[in-house]
Amino acid sequence: IAGSRKSLAGMGGCLVSLMVFACFSYPLHIPAIVSVWLLAVIVLSGEGLVMIRRKRYAVAVLLSVVVAGLTASVNRYGMYSARTRAVRQWMPVRVLYHSGAFRAAVEEYGKLYDKMSWHKDFCFEYGRALYKTGSYGKAEKVLLKAMTVSGDPMILNILGRSAQESGEYGKAEMYLLRSTRRLPERVYPHYLLVKLYAEPEYFDRVKLVREAEYVLNAEPKVNSTAIREMRQKVEKLLENKKLWKNK
Repeated sequence: IAGSRKSLAGMGGCLVSLMVFACFSYPLHIPAIVSVWLLAVIVLSGEGLVMIRRKRYAVAVLLSVVVAGLTASVNRYGMYSARTRAVRQWMPVRVLYHSGAFRAAVEEYGKLYDKMSWHKDFCFEYGRALYKTGSYGKAEKVLLKAMTVSGDPMILNILGRSAQESGEYGKAEMYLLRSTRRLPERVYPHYLLVKLYAEPEYFDRVKLVREAEYVLNAEPKVNSTAIREMRQKVEKLLENKKLWKNK
């Protein structure tokens, strides 16, 4: 509005563009963009400050905005510099995780966790490595942290598997059901539910058959080898439980 009234449509458009950009990304994480945003706000609001009777009030407000913006930019720059250094430390260690050396990875990831707990891939890999090494309680803690920075349903799948391995079947069911609701077309969490309901300590014939039917009859976007293997395992499990006979 201020831009249209004072023939500053360009600055108004700049501010609107930044607002639209913020709906799809995180522009205020970049100091340069913060500076552009601050400049646009100052120019637009500066026209309104003319209406203030005493100029010293306008100067005081303007200086406060400038100082606050510069302070925020410096702090943000310092934080991202520290994060960049942490990522550089993580890159060589990541080779351990991708090579399957999970115990060594857990040891090295643990040293970086305080610096890298903001990174979704780091938290996922650290949590999965902990699960692979049998540290289920610690894996749950790290994976729950990962959920605060990522919406990947695979985190819920691993949380479910970890809880199942530690004998917490109710918790495992909760996590896996949440995963099915997050991406209903995914077959994998339903397959994990089949395995969960087949546990002797948590056996549920009705739920097992329901999830098994979903795995066998679902139409995935891509009929991959993994889908075929899951279906074969489900068929074999149903045969062993005498819940289904192969024709």
